[in-house]
Amino acid sequence: MILEDNTIKHTATSARPFLKAAGYMLKHEDGEWEIYPKGRRGDQSYFTGSLCDAVATARFDRTREFARAILHLDLHNDIKEALKDWHAIHFSGWKDALYKAWYTGNYNRFEKSHLLQRLRNTNGHDVIAQLEIY
Repeated sequence: MILEDNTIKHTATSARPFLKAAGYMLKHEDGEWEIYPKGRRGDQSYFTGSLCDAVATARFDRTREFARAILHLDLHNDIKEALKDWHAIHFSGWKDALYKAWYTGNYNRFEKSHLLQRLRNTNGHDVIAQLEIY
């Protein structure tokens, strides 16, 4: 739910689908939230009293994982930064959003759209296909 000041207030109902799409599970027990990557409960679990903190932690983990994944790609650093920024905005749907932007030319005022367009015009589809992360 987006509040008047544009901050996001998560409810368990809104957070679960978001987290599931990102590959995370969410449990609530005795006033404490547990979040963990699907299939890795236990040593990968993160406990917090705040649902917003749990969602932010999952988002941070995925962003860090994405940054590691694009390190090996043979791309200019400015294009890698543009991909990271695009991922941060679109999170789990970043690939679909990028393919749609490439198809339509509509990047919704994304500041670094020219870099993503340059990637598309060279070897973009092949590069993105190398990334298994969603």
